[in-house]
Amino acid sequence: MKRWIGFLYLLMAFVWAETPIDALVGRGELVIYVPSHGYLVEGMRFMFSHFYGANFQQKWAELSAQSVAGYGVDFLDAKSLASVGIATNLPLVFVHVGDDKGYLALPLAQRKTFEAYVKKNFSSVALRFVSNYVLLSQNSNAFDSLATPLVKEKSFLLAASRLPDVWRYGWVWFESRYLSSMTRGTGVSDKVNLPSGFGLVSVIFQPQNLIVKSYTASFDKEQESFLYQLQNFENMPRFAVLDYVRGNPMLIGRVNLNLSLLYRYYRLVDKLDMMGIASLVADLKQKYNVDLERDLIQNSEGRLHFIVDRFSRGQFMYYGSVGIKNKLVAQNFMETLKN
Repeated sequence: MKRWIGFLYLLMAFVWAETPIDALVGRGELVIYVPSHGYLVEGMRFMFSHFYGANFQQKWAELSAQSVAGYGVDFLDAKSLASVGIATNLPLVFVHVGDDKGYLALPLAQRKTFEAYVKKNFSSVALRFVSNYVLLSQNSNAFDSLATPLVKEKSFLLAASRLPDVWRYGWVWFESRYLSSMTRGTGVSDKVNLPSGFGLVSVIFQPQNLIVKSYTASFDKEQESFLYQLQNFENMPRFAVLDYVRGNPMLIGRVNLNLSLLYRYYRLVDKLDMMGIASLVADLKQKYNVDLERDLIQNSEGRLHFIVDRFSRGQFMYYGSVGIKNKLVAQNFMETLKN
């Protein structure tokens, strides 16, 4: 009996020696978690096959070749990764901490083999080995975020509790300040009026479909009021999105929001017109006497259906419908647009 107890202690010590991935996820503005290399590759295969259709094999081969040319290893091939000491059956994570610094956590099967690979190909990369994982970064200060684990943040715990089995699938965590960090140094970040908030997006790849579940929240009272108002709209459904979909499209979407209020909020946030929507609206009105704001956006009643067809001949084909309040106003708008 004592011998079996001793064996169990050894087994438990071996299990505990492996660092859980959640202990390596420091707080960051953007965090991307993948449960395994196979999950990542199958997810990418799903997306590429739907995006590129008949051109899938060509695009997939190009991606593989680019990986070998840039990193000396094919990240789409589990055997290729194993040859440099990477374990492909364990989770991996990328953490963007902020200020253009972050790190990648990779599971290892052979530490010495991986060290030799890095020394040969990326001598300037900062490394930190934690049990059976390696952290890679261009800036060793990025590892300081490990002192504040994301999994202990109240906001992350709140979001994760709303998305069951989130660690079973891939997920993306983001904070609203991430956009500012991306645009820092361009003169844009101080003019983008974003609320303080966060979001967790669970990405579930299945053989025939992709499921995305999300939970987002805001700390700003004015933003909370705005989000509540967005849910109030005039919805008089006359047909569903599936009534007019054709073939096997890449993406089907349905949004029920107060589109007029959402547009006004967009204009408030995007003061520099980074997306170019404001300039498009102004050009249509000035050059063609088409008032997109008055006759379409303010005439919408809350339903937006959209379809994105497969990628064909270098382009995406897409179509959809917008629910309207006044049929005559919409008809006049379409006639003016055609003319």
